[in-house]
Amino acid sequence: MSVTMDPHQTRLIRLLENGCEDVPMLQEAASSCLQNTEQRELRKPLQDSEEADGPEVARVSLSNPGPLDFVVESSQNMTALEISVLTQNNTAVEVLLKGGAQADMVSGLTCTCLCKVCYTFPGNIKMIRTLLEGGANPDATTNNDTNSASCLIISVVKNNVEAVKALLEYGGDVSYEWKGQNALSMALDFNKDEIVTLLENHEYRRAQDNRWRRFTDRKLLEENRELQRKALHKQIQLEDQRRSMLRRSHSKDPMMSQSGGTTGGGGGGARSTDAAHQGDSGPNPHYHISNPDLHNAVAAAMHAEMMTSPIKQQPLVSSSALASPMVVGHSPQPADDHNNQHSTNLAVGVSPSRAPQLFAAHQARTAASNSGIDETVVSSMSHMEWIIPPEDLQLLNPISSGAHGDVFSGKLTSIDEVVAVKRFPCSDAKSRECFRQELTMLSKFRHENIVMFKGAVITPDLCCMVQELCEENLLDRLARPTTIPWSQRLKWARDMAKAMNYLHTRVPQVVHRDLKSLNVLLDFNGTVKLCDFGMARLREHTYIATQHISGSPSWMAPEVLRGDDFDDKSDVYAYGVIMWELMMRRIPWPDKNMAQLVGLVGFGGHRLEVPAQPPEGSPKGYIALMKECFGDAPSRPTFKVIRAQIEAMLSSGEMEVVQPPSAYTLP
Repeated sequence: MSVTMDPHQTRLIRLLENGCEDVPMLQEAASSCLQNTEQRELRKPLQDSEEADGPEVARVSLSNPGPLDFVVESSQNMTALEISVLTQNNTAVEVLLKGGAQADMVSGLTCTCLCKVCYTFPGNIKMIRTLLEGGANPDATTNNDTNSASCLIISVVKNNVEAVKALLEYGGDVSYEWKGQNALSMALDFNKDEIVTLLENHEYRRAQDNRWRRFTDRKLLEENRELQRKALHKQIQLEDQRRSMLRRSHSKDPMMSQSGGTTGGGGGGARSTDAAHQGDSGPNPHYHISNPDLHNAVAAAMHAEMMTSPIKQQPLVSSSALASPMVVGHSPQPADDHNNQHSTNLAVGVSPSRAPQLFAAHQARTAASNSGIDETVVSSMSHMEWIIPPEDLQLLNPISSGAHGDVFSGKLTSIDEVVAVKRFPCSDAKSRECFRQELTMLSKFRHENIVMFKGAVITPDLCCMVQELCEENLLDRLARPTTIPWSQRLKWARDMAKAMNYLHTRVPQVVHRDLKSLNVLLDFNGTVKLCDFGMARLREHTYIATQHISGSPSWMAPEVLRGDDFDDKSDVYAYGVIMWELMMRRIPWPDKNMAQLVGLVGFGGHRLEVPAQPPEGSPKGYIALMKECFGDAPSRPTFKVIRAQIEAMLSSGEMEVVQPPSAYTLP
């Protein structure tokens, strides 16, 4: 294609071909091209190159090319910017970009200028940053299609640490895959430790930034609501003052009092109006209750709520109080009549059979306090009959170790029963709080598919929970090269759904947050038992916030990996991953670490690969239900719906085992 050039363009091209780095001269030549408006129609990129050799490559065509993006036939149909890149003229690149040249214009090259520099001139970091500052796409690929390497992958292969830093600063996509691998997995394969650290920190920071943004937005919303509440409260107070002044003026005016008497009294009428106003605006906690009987009733109700709360309850029982047939709580140090009167007001009736248990609880609290363990570990519990004397527990063999404690097999010598013992360090406030929360929660659960809580030992040297002992976890059972009928897998899936539905329908709702096959135990009869509630939270609000990503990334929902709020739908996604394990009998994401999953699953939208054809013997609808669990959070089904669908699969009776055991061997 023949292109006519004006003298201004010719002069600029000659300066660039000769490697001119004189800034004023280059600026003057570029300005001359900009002022020559008669040649604007000629400044268009070539759509195809008639002289290109080899296979065709996809080209980028800008609908509105810049005034300096004219094509030079004598320079292999390259633009001025492409000539500057090939000659590594950093000065000319800066001048052209400031003059209006498009950084991603492709004409004579097979890729964008940024790709060309990353691939051919990786050491020219200054030009890479100049192009990025000029608006170059950090995710451009070598042949401008989805099957070619991106700038980030090129920089990883060439071990160009500085280029990786620059690309990440300008939003390079870590999750982009080339030949089945992304930048992070390639860096791990090539043992490029410095680049691995950069990429991992980038993914963590991206999730943390998202989490912090949501936290600040929520905090700002709460502050705005508090301001609105205070403004409304102030308005109500002003209105009350106005009505009070009006009532006083009515009582002083004889005519108003007399007229008020005909309707039952001015003051009474005002009070009726005031009461009606309160009824319209709703109860106000800041109003003073003048009626003594009503005041005492409200105080008694508030005290009853405090005494039944597992967090605020701290009653102590003395040995002297245990002698009476009806034990009453008392102040720890009744020094005067006021304290004695206060203890009488806080009386709580306790039967004589209950007295020894409360006395043992008091002794446990004393031991905990003397050992430095936070007293709330014991005193905040609402049920104390599960305290086990330390001499009754014998630790045996270690079973597993986790972030929230170590698990041993043990034995209760008094009843000669083998149990599982989860031992907590309780060496600092955080570990003691974790122990208290899990103990409070697990002691209240009563379900056939949740591991049975048997008691706890709290001493200066030992702080642990005692549970029923199970044979193995689901992950280990699926890894064994033995045949497992689909009917058995569906029973496991149904029982998990039953247990999770029990947790999600409690008031307040319990969100497990760490549901995975490792936390699904199987007892000696093969019955499912959910365990490890160290990360579970009571969903008393519409969200569960945390400042850190915690849990097992292979089972985490995308919103959790992104740093969004936890909710019950996050447990549904984790359940879908377990359904995938039951079907495939493989470990999910075995070759991906936390940072990779943040990019792939959290931000990239990737999901576990589902076979196009259902495995032989699998029930109808199983894969469809699993995909629903992998969907967006609002569209995921509840565990009540999941349980009903799995029970329908079980009742159909169409499952049969056709796969040989060798197909279940783990990679």
